[in-house]
Amino acid sequence: MGAKRGRGGYPENTQAEVFGPSTVRLFDFFQSRRFVAFLETLTGIRNLTADSRMIGGGPFSIVKGGFLSLHTDFNKHQTCQKGLVVTPGWRRLNLLMYLNEGWREEWGGSFELWETDPRYSFLQYSKKVLPLLNRIAIFSVTDVSIHGHLDSVNHPHGEARKSLSFYYYTPTIDDEPLITPLLHESIYMPGHAALRSVERWRTMVPKYTVR
Repeated sequence: MGAKRGRGGYPENTQAEVFGPSTVRLFDFFQSRRFVAFLETLTGIRNLTADSRMIGGGPFSIVKGGFLSLHTDFNKHQTCQKGLVVTPGWRRLNLLMYLNEGWREEWGGSFELWETDPRYSFLQYSKKVLPLLNRIAIFSVTDVSIHGHLDSVNHPHGEARKSLSFYYYTPTIDDEPLITPLLHESIYMPGHAALRSVERWRTMVPKYTVR
């Protein structure tokens, strides 16, 4: 409904109107020049651009038992053959808006931020955000901005964990040394991802410690 798959399986939300007029107005607000200017003032990151196609973004619903492995996000998609999608520059900011009224921590699904280094030699828990209605989390996207939600969703009445995601980009990364100029997809941490990703990272990073 209003989405098609792009590079890496990321959905491109091309028909936001299918979500209803109120949701469309919310999309327009978070993608407006006025709000983007606010984000630039808040973060100090200049020349931000909202991704109007919301590649990989938009509405999310995580059902009972669902979780999100620790990872850092893809940094850029450029023009390629075979219908691969294009992002408007380098990914710099994520904005997550939660839509869960009265959500309690024991129901799982809390958003987590973790720390690491450029070699992914350790993982250290930093912060947790309860996904309450109208709560917004904004964080920079770098090669070390590890995040996810490891506590699986366990609402007593089977309610899903709902959120909206918006991503913002810049044309260059000269001001951010923690973003590699080498393009990459989302990077999942060892032991916190699907077997395919675990095996890939065992080859690249033989050892790591969780603090």
